[in-house]
Amino acid sequence: MGPGMSAVIDTGRPAGVFTCLTTAVKDHIGYIRLQSGEQNAFNDRSLEEIIAAHDLMEKDPDVWGVIFTSANETVFSTGLDAGFMLSLAREQKLDMFRLLFAATRRIYAFAKPELVLLPGHAFAAGAVLAMAADWRFMAEGKGRMAFPEVMLGISMPEAMIRMIASQVGEHNMSALIQTGDMFKAEDCLRYGVVNELVPPAELQTHGEKFMRRLFLKPLAGIRAVKRNLRRENLKFFDNDPSLDAFVELMGENFEEALRAGVEGRRPKFQNP
Repeated sequence: MGPGMSAVIDTGRPAGVFTCLTTAVKDHIGYIRLQSGEQNAFNDRSLEEIIAAHDLMEKDPDVWGVIFTSANETVFSTGLDAGFMLSLAREQKLDMFRLLFAATRRIYAFAKPELVLLPGHAFAAGAVLAMAADWRFMAEGKGRMAFPEVMLGISMPEAMIRMIASQVGEHNMSALIQTGDMFKAEDCLRYGVVNELVPPAELQTHGEKFMRRLFLKPLAGIRAVKRNLRRENLKFFDNDPSLDAFVELMGENFEEALRAGVEGRRPKFQNP
């Protein structure tokens, strides 16, 4: 058990068969912890499990709120698994993006309050899923966040852009998603990507205290405010025409970015 990871009692409730994450419940807090290799990189199974885990937590009346985090002390998730993506045919790659879109929507539409604890890096799809929750606390130190879709030669769908803008403000969006740059924890706080920076050893206990304070308030009101805040953006998740742009953008630069990620080198892009 890593720094800041307090003991969580498994209630013994049926939790489905998860191989890429774990679920548990303690004191009305539901826990979803990613544990899929050193980087928690996403394949189809891990994204499906994230959706299923949120379904499980939403249906459980004993769960009043959720903490979504990682069992890895240095990484939340580095995003889609580049090697897995390279192995897929074009239509299968598109299916993966559709699944990522569905997982993002599932978290964004989650009825109960949800806090993401970031012990370390959150890149690409990992950063996007984190932004779908209500709050994000990040460990102080070397952790980074990035929205590098532009470095893959693709664009984040409009629904995701609107979702992130609603959290950080329109004025920060160009810096965050148009450059593909990586941001230190302090920059993430400055841009509003995370709500708090916490010493690593205190991350989970601090998150649990935050949730317990929420539980002292009328949860029906908290859920109603969440629904109202997200209602308009959810309409874009249900009908986002920009998803079709992936077909046009998934060209050689996208494949080169995936190969470079697998080979651990800088990509060599071809520009007009």
